[in-house]
Order: sequence, then structure tokens, then C-alpha cells
Amino acid sequence: MKIMLLLSFTPGTGPAPGSPEQDAEFEQWGAVDREMQDAGVYRFSEALEIPEDATEEVIFAVYLIEVADREAAAAWAQQLPHAWYGSTEVRPVMGSGT
Repeated sequence: MKIMLLLSFTPGTGPAPGSPEQDAEFEQWGAVDREMQDAGVYRFSEALEIPEDATEEVIFAVYLIEVADREAAAAWAQQLPHAWYGSTEVRPVMGSGT
């Protein structure tokens, strides 16, 4: 089934822009993307523009993955680096075997 992962966070949380922690997180994103690709579940991902005046939780990226079920999607979502300061909504794509 196709699953859309909607990734969100509250601005001001997570690693500071330009910090070594952010650099390390970017490496983690690349590693998870490669793991998804190697497992054959990755379809695409895209970062979204965040409004400059955002102060509440915003969606900052989306992933489309294809997995057996929602539990498998949730397991991939837990591996995403923002999990310690953000959240991921797991949404089945209509008409994809839900």
C-alpha cells in the first residue's frame, strides 16, 4: 500500500541551523533515504517551504513510501531523524490497497 508520511515540527525545536548537530542530522536523513531505497519502499520525498513567521507546528516535508501495511509505515516513520523533536502523520493514499 502507498503511504504518505507528513513530517512536522515546531520552529525553534531541533538542531540549530548551520550547527554541527544539523549537519549530523542531514547525514542521518541521507542514511534513512538510502535504507528506504535499498528496501524498495521509497517512492519520493520533498521538503516544503516553511513560512518565516511560523510559530506553531508546521509540515516541513513529505515522503511517499510503499509498504505492506500501516505498521510497516510507522516503523519507517520512527527511523526518521526528526522523531525526537517532531511528529509524523501516517496517511494511506486513497485507492492504493487500503
